[in-house]
Amino acid sequence: MKELTVEQMEEINGGLSGSAVMSCIQDAYSNHGWISVALFLETAFIPWTAAVIAADCTLHNL
Repeated sequence: MKELTVEQMEEINGGLSGSAVMSCIQDAYSNHGWISVALFLETAFIPWTAAVIAADCTLHNL
């Protein structure tokens, strides 16, 4: 019998994938060149930035 991954099970059941949200956050902070550097620096001075990024990634993965 073939085993399903967590992502496949969540697609079947619906719902929020924690790993997808973390991948989105990691992508925002590391895969966009100078924009990611600016985002990192902004987060250092304005901590609410991290909350906004997390909320945005959560909404995009509902």
